[in-house]
Amino acid sequence: MNYDMTTIDQSPDYAGKIEQLSQQICPAFLCRAHDYHWDAVLKRFARFQLLFISGGDLIGVGHTVPLHWGNDYGSLPNTIEEVIISAIGCSVIDKSPNTLAALAVMVSDRCRGFGLSKKILTAMKQLAASHDLGSLLVPVRPKLKSRFPLTPLDQYVNWKRTDGNPFDPSLREHWEMGASVLGTIPKAVTVKGSVEEWENWTDMQFAESGEFIVEGALKPVIIDRANNLGQYEDPNVWMLHKLSAAR
Repeated sequence: MNYDMTTIDQSPDYAGKIEQLSQQICPAFLCRAHDYHWDAVLKRFARFQLLFISGGDLIGVGHTVPLHWGNDYGSLPNTIEEVIISAIGCSVIDKSPNTLAALAVMVSDRCRGFGLSKKILTAMKQLAASHDLGSLLVPVRPKLKSRFPLTPLDQYVNWKRTDGNPFDPSLREHWEMGASVLGTIPKAVTVKGSVEEWENWTDMQFAESGEFIVEGALKPVIIDRANNLGQYEDPNVWMLHKLSAAR
């Protein structure tokens, strides 16, 4: 596959196409997550937003931000929003970052199966190294967890194939690139909406309150008809790509 790699600061005209790609590949409800300062990410950290272009089309995106991390699980942000806020904070007070944190890796449906996600991760590691950052932190959304929504993520993360490699292909991809699991992020992204909105997003009907299995969700969605609220907390897994001794 032929493609060119650029960044938003070098190719700002492609910034408006990122949302289109997100809507193409993500479950509808995940696209309705609260605005986690994405405008600030695209503007303040434009040179850290990797774009992959083929034939004039946006086929892949790697969202990253630089931040200062204490190099232990306890000092990790608890949500994607906290990752962004931490990065903005470092930028505002001019604190030297020591880590590049990924926010998302997106690949167009038509380009799946060509190893583009691994190329994006490799580009992220190269970007981190070029800025003298000691590690790449990635909140990984386990690809096959949606098939086992009732299994706790802490348990699912430890599933192995017969060859001893991680069961989940998303986790396995990082593991094959030398990453290690730091721990889980139980509430990486939170999505809230009215019952009607959830019915539109999922093409389901929720006649009563309770926990419901929704296609694409990694755990049940909680519906509260009395308060006209549906809520979902998307869990991720922190994986660490160690590049060199962090500053």
